[in-house]
Amino acid sequence: LVDESKAVLNHLMGVDLDYEQDQEAKELLFNRVRYAYNNALDEFEKNFAQVILRKQLIVGIRYEA
Repeated sequence: LVDESKAVLNHLMGVDLDYEQDQEAKELLFNRVRYAYNNALDEFEKNFAQVILRKQLIVGIRYEA
């Protein structure tokens, strides 16, 4: 579940996130794994849409500069 969740989050962000150093990325990973474990993945992106969008914007700005 962890590897699958990392792959999905990396795809959503368009980059490979650093789950060791980036606390927000780590929190997203933990939550996606939790949703996957509880067979609730259909709810994950809806419930975390704002967090995902904010992270995408931050990642985009960092890689744009």
